[in-house]
Amino acid sequence: MRLESYINRFFLLGYAGLVFAYSTYLMLNSAGSSLNDFSAGYVTPSLKLGILICSALYIFDSFLRYGIQSKFIVLIFLWVGWLSINVYFFFPDGNKGRIIDVFLWSFCFIFGYYISLRYPASQVALKSFFVFFLITITPIFIHNSTYQSMLSHSKIENYSVSVNNIYFLLLTLPWIFLLRNKKVELLLFFVLGGFILVSSKRSAAIVLLLVSIPYVFFWMKNSKNNKTLNILLLMCGFLIFAAIFSGRFDYVSYRMRSVKEDEGSGRVIIWDDVIKEIKKSPFEKLILGHGYYTVSKRPNSKGDANSAHNDFLEVMYDYGIIGLILYISIYIFLFKRLWFIWKYLRPYFMSYYSGIVIMLVMAMVSHLIIYPTYFIILTTYWGAMEAVIYYQNSRIKMLS
Repeated sequence: MRLESYINRFFLLGYAGLVFAYSTYLMLNSAGSSLNDFSAGYVTPSLKLGILICSALYIFDSFLRYGIQSKFIVLIFLWVGWLSINVYFFFPDGNKGRIIDVFLWSFCFIFGYYISLRYPASQVALKSFFVFFLITITPIFIHNSTYQSMLSHSKIENYSVSVNNIYFLLLTLPWIFLLRNKKVELLLFFVLGGFILVSSKRSAAIVLLLVSIPYVFFWMKNSKNNKTLNILLLMCGFLIFAAIFSGRFDYVSYRMRSVKEDEGSGRVIIWDDVIKEIKKSPFEKLILGHGYYTVSKRPNSKGDANSAHNDFLEVMYDYGIIGLILYISIYIFLFKRLWFIWKYLRPYFMSYYSGIVIMLVMAMVSHLIIYPTYFIILTTYWGAMEAVIYYQNSRIKMLS
């Protein structure tokens, strides 16, 4: 029993340390560091490989000891299996260095499940870790946003470049909503909202809006204080942030209004092009896919930055109809779990709901599935919550 505890703690600390080093290093180097070439060639791949090996070893041991107790985890294993087949037959030669990216988020998902299943205390440890991670990377985000502003390629007054680093912070939101201290939770949520204004990212602003409405409702409903006073406090907090970041707030508003003119920063054009390429694909490619990230190799692509900017189209093109069915099934499970949480685990609702909103919004207008950077923060959460749901479901069956 003591050996089991040591093994769990060893892998938990190893996993957390590697994720922290990987994510922090990416943020540090995203502001024009001279170490970028070295990072891309050695450090970043090594850290990703470390996370994958740590997860794989623990998953293998857990699978032999406990098997698979969750249908959702069965689905993730099927996803990994299909990707393995796809990689073997269709992985493009030019992307061999990114083969870890194909599997990393899935392994983090399964790791989060098994570590929470075998070692329930890890749920609290992971929550504390990701909140600590958020606090630690906040100064890096502030530095990067300032640096990006200095590198602004536009001469328009008060213009600021969008900062993608915000997603490292944003994807910790489900972990924030697990905090028992609701005052700290509220503070971190407002701070994160201010940083979203700083980032000027439309998708992040949409997530903030969709999460804020039910959050305010639940916060007010569950608060023991005077509701009128709470409303005033929330309004004051928002006004303070709006005043501090007024320039960025105006710019976010401008970007929202300009969606029709700039077609989502060119996304509509990209979506239309990818759909045309899918329609022209041979039957076997429709079923089996073209291979990981080959959407960027299509004739009208402008290079590595030109992904589908929509995970459903990305999965359809890269992994075919089989991959798309598995991917959509993930959302079906997520919404079924959300309903279960609403019925039996209500305190977890906002946390789980925010995770679904983040994933769905970013899947529609950005890309999570092909980049294992900030996505592993969210998939670790899904895995950990699956263990919570499993234990609750077991209690219900025992009582029935």
